[in-house]
Amino acid sequence: MMDKFLVTRLIGDKSIVLPASKGYGDVEIRPGRYDFPSETLLLGQSCEAFEEKIGLDLAQRITVITEAENPFEADEIAEVKFEQVLDCVDRWTYGQAQTPLRSAGFIKNLVTDWESPRLPAQSFGPSPIFAIFNRDIENIDEPQALFTFPDSELKLAVFRSNHWLRRARLETVLQLRCLFRWFALETLAKVEEENITGKLMQAVGFPYGRVGIFLPRETLNRIKDHTNYEYGRRYFESKFDEMRDYRNNIVHSGFRQWDISQDKLYEYEQVLTITVPRLQGYAITGLYHGIQSTKELWEYFPVIFSENKNITTDLHGNILYQIGQQGIDLNEHKRVNFNM
Repeated sequence: MMDKFLVTRLIGDKSIVLPASKGYGDVEIRPGRYDFPSETLLLGQSCEAFEEKIGLDLAQRITVITEAENPFEADEIAEVKFEQVLDCVDRWTYGQAQTPLRSAGFIKNLVTDWESPRLPAQSFGPSPIFAIFNRDIENIDEPQALFTFPDSELKLAVFRSNHWLRRARLETVLQLRCLFRWFALETLAKVEEENITGKLMQAVGFPYGRVGIFLPRETLNRIKDHTNYEYGRRYFESKFDEMRDYRNNIVHSGFRQWDISQDKLYEYEQVLTITVPRLQGYAITGLYHGIQSTKELWEYFPVIFSENKNITTDLHGNILYQIGQQGIDLNEHKRVNFNM
């Protein structure tokens, strides 16, 4: 017999902090101030059991109601849903926060009034239960909208891209961070066995190939009217080609992290950090336009590109300006602190 379970987990306290609840499909993320007293108690017990030191005041709750035969099955179903939502929400934070799903949480059986903290070794125990009421949801944002689009190959590709980007942000090994970010690009850019450098150049803002046909001549001239345009174009093109070769060397020849210099890897990471969210933004715009597949996305990409009113501002004010001022550099991320 199927019961309805409310499954709630904690997101790390260095993650997003929402002022109110937000719904993502059937999943909700909410701040801790909406906890019932018993729920706060359950979360505290679960944190203690898993030995997770989390600030309950800041840590967001992610929750879903799911049908299952038992709490263990409900917990497994909920975790899949949670990870998919966090993959999408993490991209929305622009790398300024981390969204790891913590082990701590609780579960409620909405049919039998049973509840328990989430414990190691599948240790669920009986506890009191309180009523649940509906809450107002704020205006829909991009991650929420993503869950309202009809299922399609492109929507699945966006989910996969979000997953690899979030994996990259949580990864501590530099080589894997670069590789995961490249996967985030490939899942949206690679339709067949092809060189995706041209597509990535377009995602950054360079009017490559058919893109230029759909742009007015004055727009093209304005995009190219920058001191560092040609240097930036050559730089990004060469780095994308290098990264494609390096990705192949890792996958096919088992290259290790020390088979390439750390400086190169940091440089690749910065270029990928610039590129991934921009390509994902174009893919989500495609979903708004009703595009169903990655192949169709690239057929209509020149039109989507031409509709972007911020192309020149972004390329000049962010990317080319950074190259002109200091180059692509992540030296500050390589430094460590010592007590002197």
